Amino acid sequence: MNKTLLTISQVFVAIGAVVIGIYALIFMFVLGQLESDVTFNIVGLVMLIIVGFNIFVFIRIGQAKDNPYMKTEIIVYSVILLITSNILGGIFALLGVLIENTGQDQSNSSSLEKRLKDLDNLFDKGLITLDEYHERRKKIIETA
Repeated sequence: MNKTLLTISQVFVAIGAVVIGIYALIFMFVLGQLESDVTFNIVGLVMLIIVGFNIFVFIRIGQAKDNPYMKTEIIVYSVILLITSNILGGIFALLGVLIENTGQDQSNSSSLEKRLKDLDNLFDKGLITLDEYHERRKKIIETA
C-alpha cells in the first residue's frame, strides 16, 4: 500500500467530514427552525450519519497504513465514500491501496542485493580472500 496516497485520502475525508458537518448543522438548526419543516431535520440527521462514517473511515485508513491485510476493507470503504459523499477521499484511498509503495524501501533492498552480488562476483573471480569477503559482507549488511 502507498502510505502517501492513504494520507492524502485521510486529508480529504477529514475536510469532507467538516464540510458536511457544517451543512448538517445549517440544515438542522437554521433551516429547520426557519421553515418549521421536519424534512430539513431528517436531511441534517442523514448528513451527520455520513460525518460519523467519514470519521470512522479516517481512523481505519490510518490503521491500514501499517496493516496490509486491510486492503479489502479499505477498498469497500473507498467505494462507499465514492457513492456517498467524498469522491476525492475515495479515489485516493483506492489508489493508495492498489498502488504499491515504490519509495525508499524497495530501492534500498535492491541496492543491498546488488552490492552483495558484486561482492560474490569478486570472491568468485578470486580477487578477494575469504576473510576479506566475510569482512566486506558484514560491513555491507551493517550499513543497510
